[in-house]
Amino acid sequence: MRTTTVIAHRAARGPRWHISGTIRADEHDACYATTAALAAAREARYQDRGLYMVQVFAPEQYTDITVEARRIGDALRVARATVADLTQQAVAIVPQANDGGAGVPETQLAALLGVDRMTIRGWLGKR
Repeated sequence: MRTTTVIAHRAARGPRWHISGTIRADEHDACYATTAALAAAREARYQDRGLYMVQVFAPEQYTDITVEARRIGDALRVARATVADLTQQAVAIVPQANDGGAGVPETQLAALLGVDRMTIRGWLGKR
C-alpha cells in the first residue's frame, strides 16, 4: 500500500487506537477502538485476562508507525530476496573459479565475495 493510500484510508475511516497484548511468547492478541475511553477499557480487559506487555497506540502513532514499518518491511523483503539470489549465484560460481584448487585460491575468493574463507570451503564441500 502506498503511503498516500494509507493516509487517505486513515482519513476516511477516522482515528483508531490499536491495543495489543502478548498471551504467550509466540501468541498475541490485538484489537482497535474508536475512542480513547474504549481503548482504556479494552486495555484493562486485556490486563484482566492475564495478557502481558499490553500496549495502546494512539491513532497518530499507530498510523505513522505502520506506514514506516511497512516501508521498511518491504525494503527488507527485497533485500533478503536479493541476498538469497546472489548467494545462490556465488555458490554456483565458486567451484568453477576454484577449479579443484588449481584456479583462484579460497582466500582470494573469500575476499572477492566478502565472505569468510570457511564459507568458501563449505561451498566447495570441504567442511
